[in-house]
Amino acid sequence: YEVEVWGKNQITIPIDFSLRPVRNKQGEIIYLIPEGRDVRETQQIEQERQRAFRLLQDSEQRYATLNRIAPVGIFRTNAQGECIFFNEEYSRITTITTARKAQGIQWIDLLHPGDRERVLSTWTKQSANREVCRQEFRLCHPDGNIIWVYCQVVPEFDSLGNPMGYVGTMTDVTPQKDAATKLKTSEAALAEAQRIAHIGNWSFDLRTGNITWSEELFRMFGLDPQQPEPSYENYLKLLHPGDRQQLIDAVNEAVAIGKPYCFDYCALHPNGLRRYHESRGEA
Repeated sequence: YEVEVWGKNQITIPIDFSLRPVRNKQGEIIYLIPEGRDVRETQQIEQERQRAFRLLQDSEQRYATLNRIAPVGIFRTNAQGECIFFNEEYSRITTITTARKAQGIQWIDLLHPGDRERVLSTWTKQSANREVCRQEFRLCHPDGNIIWVYCQVVPEFDSLGNPMGYVGTMTDVTPQKDAATKLKTSEAALAEAQRIAHIGNWSFDLRTGNITWSEELFRMFGLDPQQPEPSYENYLKLLHPGDRQQLIDAVNEAVAIGKPYCFDYCALHPNGLRRYHESRGEA
């Protein structure tokens, strides 16, 4: 049993106290030898062990919480690329549940045929170089739905440098891809409408001096849409000399007091042709 005794300087010392029996030849106990062992070091070791255990539990709890609420899919694979851990968001993105994983279904099986070779080739190459692999690709869901994901994967190695597996994150970027596609479609429709109606538009950033022209505006001045936009000064040179000051004054007034403008001017084509445009603008 354990007792406490007073040591030097009135310090309490925990002692593991026991009585060791001494027996005669007949096996009878003839007397007891008291023994005591200072267990301060043992207690300290046990306290440190318990503290480390609590810290580990806290860390595991935080890790579990992070995996549960993270807005990205988190996964871990073995050296063969087979998923051995994933969080709820990963399961939602890939449709891979614990049951499907038990059937041998892996995210590689869901790769879109048009992306499979590129994804696996890039992953293999960058993993061999111990690089972080970042890729966008498509996954095919069992219901026929196709989604876009952004995936980051980093290889794990043991102390001897041998590959252990991979740790990665996966983010569903389908909404962003859909938005980009709709924007391109809208821009293409606008460009076609401008081509048919012979309407062009331009913008001028007063802070940077950058000018942006639509493709139809290039054509309206007899220019190639593939060439860079002209500067404001070169744009003025495309106008008849008698109309330039009117545009300058209108733009300056629009910038100074926010007054919109609308007037006609003569545009000079590089081949000598003249075209008349109606110009509208506001700051």
